[in-house]
Amino acid sequence: MGPSSKLWGRWGCAFSVHMYLLGSKMKSRCVQQLLKGLKQLLVRGLCICVIMLCLTGPVFSTDWGAENSKYLLVTKKALEWIENESSMVFVDIRGKNKYDKVHIPDSIQVDPRFLAEKKFLKNKKVVIIYGGINIGQAVAVAKEATLKGFSSVHVLWGGLAAWKEAGKRIIGTGPIESEIYGISPLELHNALQQRTPLYVIDTRSSTEFDKCSIDGSINVQIFCTCGNLSQAFRDHLSKQIARVRKTHEYFPIVLLDRSGECKSAIQDLRRDKKLKQVFYLRGGMNAYQDFRKNMKKILAGKRQLGRIRAKQCP
Repeated sequence: MGPSSKLWGRWGCAFSVHMYLLGSKMKSRCVQQLLKGLKQLLVRGLCICVIMLCLTGPVFSTDWGAENSKYLLVTKKALEWIENESSMVFVDIRGKNKYDKVHIPDSIQVDPRFLAEKKFLKNKKVVIIYGGINIGQAVAVAKEATLKGFSSVHVLWGGLAAWKEAGKRIIGTGPIESEIYGISPLELHNALQQRTPLYVIDTRSSTEFDKCSIDGSINVQIFCTCGNLSQAFRDHLSKQIARVRKTHEYFPIVLLDRSGECKSAIQDLRRDKKLKQVFYLRGGMNAYQDFRKNMKKILAGKRQLGRIRAKQCP
């Protein structure tokens, strides 16, 4: 073998090694690009899932399966059935003051703590009426009454608001709109504690929302001017509510602002758009924060009182 042949052999060997290394690098780059693409796809998929969850899922979901659903009356047919039943009794579990201001004709007011003890109702077809978003309390009362031997106990899903929205008669001495659709910080707190299925839409600015907000709430920023909403904000808020209704027709929606300045605008929007089960928080987020602060003080006082009593024990 001549020198030229040896030279070509060396070049061929070097070229083969070079192509092998180049191929390895290309394979490595392809794998890296593939992994990078999969990572980006995964991140985007997770982001889409989170966004869809925020827009379509309840803020505080709970297991409202067969155990709870059997107590609920939710359809128009159920309302007609209620009206045609001669042995039906409407039992309003709201407080006496609220009942006096607005209630269903011929309904009776009963303290929910003592409903199960009312023997004259045991053989009646009882339909529990509640106020605001207190569906959790109403179902708990129905369960207790059933365990105590009541033959038929149901809860009208949506309570007093659902009855009014169905065009049924309501009587009272107080402002009906605010009594039915305004909820207090205590009512919202209880609903959250009971894991009631509901949506909370926070209409404050994004800065305020990021600083302090209710876990799981949705931020739909609107601006009220002298208690009024522009048409653009009305349409924007209506679209968000309609999006929620596509997946959960009966879940209550609670709107809250900074301090209640949008109350009249929300009421007008609900009437104009015929929105169902849309409530507003009295006093807005400021009132809810004050309520939480007071609750913490009360709990701290009780703990301190408990420690003092413990020291006095022999």
